[in-house]
Amino acid sequence: MKTKFIGVYGETCAGKSTVGEYLSSAMNCRYISFGDLKRDEIANSTEIGVLIEDLLRSGSRIHADLGGSVKL
Repeated sequence: MKTKFIGVYGETCAGKSTVGEYLSSAMNCRYISFGDLKRDEIANSTEIGVLIEDLLRSGSRIHADLGGSVKL
């Protein structure tokens, strides 16, 4: 069986979590929040968490290809 991923992108408070949770329920699949993952990585001071925190402190955006710059 193939794994499918759906990404929901939008501005702050646009309703991404609401849509993600609805899709998860409707499609009977897991919902993963990027915000939760980001906060966990920062809290655990992982390599990518430190990079994300540095980007946030400098006011830079977190790009989708960020993982490509860190060995996971």
